[in-house]
Amino acid sequence: MAYHQGELRRHYARLLARQLAPGRAAGERDLRHLLALEKDFYGALGLAEGMLANTAGYSAPVVGGLLERVRDLMPSDARKEHRAKYFYVRAALRLGLGERAGALGDLENAIAVWPARANPAFQALKNVRAAGGG
Repeated sequence: MAYHQGELRRHYARLLARQLAPGRAAGERDLRHLLALEKDFYGALGLAEGMLANTAGYSAPVVGGLLERVRDLMPSDARKEHRAKYFYVRAALRLGLGERAGALGDLENAIAVWPARANPAFQALKNVRAAGGG
């Protein structure tokens, strides 16, 4: 049950962050939800995912700060796929900043944490290596 609740918070947070406009004040309801979600590991992870996927774009320091919060909130019993997702999202942020070496390390960590073929880090790592020649 707790797993499903965490997943629902993560998915809702991702959708919420994708639809909000960076730099524009959120409505009262959305703001309440954002404040609650950023205090929760799954909510903060979903917010970071949604911010990176938002076509209007969020600033790297905002997403980076949220990822630091995700790291600090990560429960000791977090599932492997969620731990891997943290590294995967951080790799995406680093790639956007041109930090290829850091992104490669994060993708490798994501795979080490969760070596399942369902892990999107496998394909991302392959793509980054192919684009950079290594």
